[in-house]
Amino acid sequence: MNPAPSALAPSSRDGLFDLNATERRVLQVVRQQGEVHRGRIAELCGLQASTLTNVSTSLILRGLLVEVMASPSGKRGKPRQILSLAPEGAFAAGAALTVEHLEICLADLAGQPRWEARLPLWDLSPEAVAQEIARQLAEGRAALGWPDARFLGLGLAMPGHVGRGSPIPIPLPQFASWRGLHPGRFLAERLGVRVVYENDAASMALAESLFGDGRQFRSFLSIYVAHGVGGGLIMDGQLQRGAHGNAGEIGAFFPRNLARPSGDDLLAHLARWGFPVSRIEDVTLTEEIRPAIESWIERAADQLLEVVRSATYLLDPEAVFVCGLLPKPVAERLVERMRSAAAARVRDENPWPEIRLSSVTASGPRLGAAALPLTAALAPEPLSAIGF
Repeated sequence: MNPAPSALAPSSRDGLFDLNATERRVLQVVRQQGEVHRGRIAELCGLQASTLTNVSTSLILRGLLVEVMASPSGKRGKPRQILSLAPEGAFAAGAALTVEHLEICLADLAGQPRWEARLPLWDLSPEAVAQEIARQLAEGRAALGWPDARFLGLGLAMPGHVGRGSPIPIPLPQFASWRGLHPGRFLAERLGVRVVYENDAASMALAESLFGDGRQFRSFLSIYVAHGVGGGLIMDGQLQRGAHGNAGEIGAFFPRNLARPSGDDLLAHLARWGFPVSRIEDVTLTEEIRPAIESWIERAADQLLEVVRSATYLLDPEAVFVCGLLPKPVAERLVERMRSAAAARVRDENPWPEIRLSSVTASGPRLGAAALPLTAALAPEPLSAIGF
């Protein structure tokens, strides 16, 4: 069963973005490379210079690319022409939904957030969430004043995985009122905008790949420790979704009725030690609570290292990024413990990936969500497997 496309997703026949595969490929290369000269684009896209000239001219006229002359190099000849994305050529919204908060941003075509908001959620029902997203979208779009014709749509990142026999995600227990609903289709109908949905862990991997230290690597595993624990997989520079949309779903290694390396499990562990904390973000690494947190970190690091070991032998990634909702001091200690434990356990000749703390944890969920419609619009194939 292949994932069904998300509701009202951008298509190849959609006004300003009526782009052919070659135009999309050029835009994707420019997005990946940043400022890049024409010769390099032609090389990466396998295009003749004359073809690239025609394509780039069309994209410049559409307001999607800008061109400048490179700074003088001291060499003879005409300076090379540098192409980059036109930031205001298009924009997208990203909404990241957790058990505790709604994070939302509006990002330009280059993926830079231009407007952001973060607010607590007291009602997680679909209607309440849709109303709040609608209010925030209206406020952000009014603040920026960008034309509707340049709006690519909304990316939604929230917890969930796909079960057997249905493309509709199975939500966390806290989102029980969403059961039986496809989040993307539901919000598309309520908001009247294009919506591209992805689970939060995969969206975080996409954010790392596009905006974080993950840009240095072609393949990595992103481990997302939130209320649950999940993962996202980047291979050959692309987010992998798998046959059913569950690629990287490492939470399945750890049944909910057992101790697991998740935020909810951390809160339960602290409560057993006599330190009741109601929200993950309120966990503080004080001297009093440190032994309890270190006890959880030691066990969670060993559990996650088994995932890293499996990924190493099955997928051979270059890096592993740890991200999520854990407070930074706790996440840093978790990564330190994973590194030291990995160094002590590696006894074979297989190269293990680097284990790093994500560089985009703070803004990653909403940035990853905003990247979903941007990625869909620039994909060489119109909205292939992004969202479902």
